[in-house]
Amino acid sequence: EQGLSQFVQNLEETLLSESFWNNQLVAEFDKTNLSTQYWYTYLVAQQKLRKQSFLNKSILTGETLLEDIHHIFPRAYLRDSGFTQNDWNKIANFTPLKRDTNIAVSNKSPKEYLSLITNGEGNLISSDIANKNELIENLKHNAIPEIAISGQSDNYKEFLIERQKLMAKMVREYYESL
Repeated sequence: EQGLSQFVQNLEETLLSESFWNNQLVAEFDKTNLSTQYWYTYLVAQQKLRKQSFLNKSILTGETLLEDIHHIFPRAYLRDSGFTQNDWNKIANFTPLKRDTNIAVSNKSPKEYLSLITNGEGNLISSDIANKNELIENLKHNAIPEIAISGQSDNYKEFLIERQKLMAKMVREYYESL
């Protein structure tokens, strides 16, 4: 048994190095294909770590997985701002979301729809988050950087880079909890 334990430890040290967690995994979230083990592992991590659903603190992420997959920076918003399909379909721009919230968000920029919450009007987008502090906590649960609060097309690329790192960090947190 000691031999197996040492073997697994050696595998982890070789395959799951700091470079894997901080570079390789981060880069996987820059891709546009949601049918990857990395996207699914991220979703499992969120669910197993019992994270809140995006924009709804009373619902856990696993409860919204079968609803909509939402573009955090909506597709139409980015298209109208000159971005391409390759830009808006990055894995780091997706999150599960309740269907009614997704419809209410529509093509608003993150700055626009998140300001409804910080102004106490989250009910307009079917959100039960009441204030900025609750919103910041909810963003953490969803590996979404706070820059999203001021999210507009001019900071979209920076948002993606930060989100990719946070998603990788959550997957690592889940792995290390096993």
